[in-house]
Amino acid sequence: MKPSVAKRRASSTIGPIGLLLVAASFMGCQVRRPELAGGPVKVDSAQLGVSLQERRDFRFAGGTLGFSNAFAAARLNGVTQLNDSTFSLSVAPENAPINPSPWYAFKVWSATPRRIYFQLDYGRFKHRYDPKISYDKVHWQELGGKDTFSAVISNDTALISGQELIDAAQVYRWTAGLARQPFVKRSIIGYSMLGRPIEVLATARRPKKPVVVLMGRQHPPEISGFMALQAFVEEVFGTSERARRFREHVDVVCIPMINPDGVDEGGWRHNMAGVDLNRDWEGFKQPETRAVKAYLERLVEQGDVDILFALDFHSTYHDVFYTNKPSAGDLLPGFADRWIHALERDVPGYTASIKPSPNGGNVSKGWLSRRFGAEAITYEVGDNTPRPLIRQVAQAAAKRMMEMLPAAVDQP
Repeated sequence: MKPSVAKRRASSTIGPIGLLLVAASFMGCQVRRPELAGGPVKVDSAQLGVSLQERRDFRFAGGTLGFSNAFAAARLNGVTQLNDSTFSLSVAPENAPINPSPWYAFKVWSATPRRIYFQLDYGRFKHRYDPKISYDKVHWQELGGKDTFSAVISNDTALISGQELIDAAQVYRWTAGLARQPFVKRSIIGYSMLGRPIEVLATARRPKKPVVVLMGRQHPPEISGFMALQAFVEEVFGTSERARRFREHVDVVCIPMINPDGVDEGGWRHNMAGVDLNRDWEGFKQPETRAVKAYLERLVEQGDVDILFALDFHSTYHDVFYTNKPSAGDLLPGFADRWIHALERDVPGYTASIKPSPNGGNVSKGWLSRRFGAEAITYEVGDNTPRPLIRQVAQAAAKRMMEMLPAAVDQP
């Protein structure tokens, strides 16, 4: 049955951890979002570089047919009825200019079953994410089509989005589950502009122990990259003998969601300042990148450790590994290429696309290389890469890293 408006709005909160959001310290006018539990967070409106959606229901046919964006990670800016069964859905970016990656997610229901025809209107932007439908946020089915498609809609509310929807609450629940293991510590290293926690999962640290850094969700809609991160992290934090031995020699730090505001506000790319966070790794003008920078520098300086290897998980149109070209400060020169080629041998039929570039610039892999000498890689997963293959490759990548990295460290 179609949930009530109140129930739908309640489902958009981020759960108990949302109570931490009142710790945001920005001064100025109040911006209240339905995702923020515990009351409004004060935000200086001058710092906001994006247009926030109006969270609401769009009702037609005397209220018997409806659309909604009143939930976390939704993106739907307007609905226009074109005829009795066709609707144009406006999907606008948070600000511009912006990478053309239109994200959309909305709920739809009808008192009586009927086929609805949807036309996505991105303005001047091109389509990227093909539509999927779910009734429980767990099981998803591709609808076919691109920016025009149809589906039979009933009073069982359907969720339609460009990729599987994974909001901040789901990420926080995932990290909470991993933190139940005795060797994993879960903590908050900073807050987003709207006051959402930026979490880290870390294994027990000891001085002189090398570190691997895993990061994700700088760009909100890049779900296939986050799926790879989850599979990789679960393998490294797993109970296998290989994982246990690896953790005896190497510590692991995972920052799974650097842009929680962008995730829950249904952003195409940016944080609430309207900035691509993976272009802020030189100036560090944003609270999210500053929090990661401060945490990693403190980890290295106070723990007397080296960050040897780092992966930043993203999505694009096809699988690709963006590596850094060799530089004088590399702690493990050539390791990235050896690791990727070993991964190719481990996954039958899999050929990795490797694209090296100098370690200058304002992306995370460049900064991690320059600052720490780490072998840093942007691990990109195709939007439409089959989900079982995403998991297979990520698990194989984690296993190969766990075998190769301790040996590389021990080499004279």
